[in-house]
Amino acid sequence: MIRFMRNTFSAFLTILICALVLIFSGAIFNGVVNSINLCLCTLIPSMYCFMVLANIIEASSLSSAVGNIFTPLAKYIFKINRECFTVFLLSLLGGYPVGARLIAKKVKAGEISLKTAQRMMYYCVNCSPAFLISGVSAVLWHNIKSGVIIYLSQVAVSFLFGAVTGLFNKDKQSLESNMPSKSSASHILVSSVNDATRSMIIICSYVLLFGGIFAFLDLLPIDNGILLVIKGFSEVTIGCQLAGGLPEFLSFIAVSAFTSFGGICVILQISAITKGSKINMFKFLISKVIYSLICTLVAVSIFLREDHSVECFSQPVLQNCKFYSVSPISSLMLIFLGIMMLFLSTKSAKIKLK
Repeated sequence: MIRFMRNTFSAFLTILICALVLIFSGAIFNGVVNSINLCLCTLIPSMYCFMVLANIIEASSLSSAVGNIFTPLAKYIFKINRECFTVFLLSLLGGYPVGARLIAKKVKAGEISLKTAQRMMYYCVNCSPAFLISGVSAVLWHNIKSGVIIYLSQVAVSFLFGAVTGLFNKDKQSLESNMPSKSSASHILVSSVNDATRSMIIICSYVLLFGGIFAFLDLLPIDNGILLVIKGFSEVTIGCQLAGGLPEFLSFIAVSAFTSFGGICVILQISAITKGSKINMFKFLISKVIYSLICTLVAVSIFLREDHSVECFSQPVLQNCKFYSVSPISSLMLIFLGIMMLFLSTKSAKIKLK
């Protein structure tokens, strides 16, 4: 009887959702179109090249080379090997899914234990400076200082989480370095582009889904403040855009909270990207809540010590993040990617000659 009632309710709910999608198809259509514009003008230009670059670094000897510089910090404070510390550094620069994808890749390959992967997830999922400083602070507040404060607060808390989790680490395997298998430059490039493309498809798919859901929510009689909180903690990009309409100090608090948490959309993306790695997503979710609270408190405390003009927050202008298509950070990443590919190609040719 219970099973019959459950199946009946599921069938009714499915029919209801399909009916709502058909009835409000116009609003949902516009929401998805806006999300497509968001993906094309913001997410893909700001993330794709760096995701390819991160994959190349992780798959080549560059991972150990970068990690060598920070070996003492990695070994004695974070209690992870140098390759894992490189993953942490990339997560601070590349945005939310970069660190999670690299961690999942390592645990699936047996390079790190599940325990090490789980604790790295607590501090390796971070907002990128390109999005936070250029895409949010410069667009909403017409300055980069506020964005820098929020970003540095998140970096500091990430280091704190890494140090605290390292204190309780008893996994000796986490300190053992695992050199990546030697591959040709062409193989590394192709696999890196393929992995980054798959990840971007997953990310953009969830953004489109939430865009349609938000368009439906806009039709409901929900208070604007409540709607802002729901959207902000669901999809960070849309939440930050809406936070620009808040007065002065509240805008800063909202952006800090939204970007440090990442949003349900990001968590679902990471869940899809890390599928098969056995990483506990519930523990990860709890850690993000704690992380967001601490980051917001740190950012606000720093903000209150600074001399801010009210004008930098008054009457914010909401506009599309068009400059991402010509972002200096994306351009530099692309140039750096080309230099590394030349380096890897030369190294591969020397090996063949020997």
